[in-house]
Amino acid sequence: MDSFSALFPKPSFPLRQRLSRRRERLILYTDGVIEARNASGSFFEDAGLKRFIQDHRSLAPDSFADALLDHLSAWTGRALAKPSMTT
Repeated sequence: MDSFSALFPKPSFPLRQRLSRRRERLILYTDGVIEARNASGSFFEDAGLKRFIQDHRSLAPDSFADALLDHLSAWTGRALAKPSMTT
């Protein structure tokens, strides 16, 4: 088995289209965000991410991403590497 796709020989995914509204965002994240643990072992969870999104919704996308990484660094008590992103 050379790749994950070998587990699903002919994957089928539904195709959906939707127009975005003005000032609407699509936020993609991995389970590493909601599964981040603080010093007492508590997970950040969906609720923590939802609160962060609500509290920081006025930030520009790049500033939002930076603020989320800073917030997760503070939550976990360790510095997180900021990914290099190109457009």
